[in-house]
Amino acid sequence: MRSGDAAAAETVRGRAWMCLVCGFVYREEDGLPEEGIAPGTSWDDIPDAGRAPIAA
Repeated sequence: MRSGDAAAAETVRGRAWMCLVCGFVYREEDGLPEEGIAPGTSWDDIPDAGRAPIAA
């Protein structure tokens, strides 16, 4: 592994999802505490609300 690869591997900790309507980004490592979603919560474990908080 090259030194640049190690740095990149350390910065990628989780998946991120972006709403194509409003541009809202959900990062699994951050969660969405203000909406009751704890950090580390997988996107697959979030109830299907149909819209991002901003697009709603």
